[in-house]
Amino acid sequence: MQMEGSTQAVEREKNINVHARVRQQRGQNIFAQKIDLTEDYETPRYPKSDTAIQFIDSSLADNFIFASLSGKERRLLID
Repeated sequence: MQMEGSTQAVEREKNINVHARVRQQRGQNIFAQKIDLTEDYETPRYPKSDTAIQFIDSSLADNFIFASLSGKERRLLID
């Protein structure tokens, strides 16, 4: 029994060490090339009923993340 507990303790210690290394790697910065948004980009549009548009619009307006969007910006997001 003592040997079995010792083996489990060693395995737990290995797992802790693995997690500690992964946690250190997560803190690294990630960089990417700048995206050029000046091109003529058209957002994809998906047909929706008027009822669905009103529902989505009111839901976005009530959500603190999207509350600062203008009506036009919300409409672009909805379409």
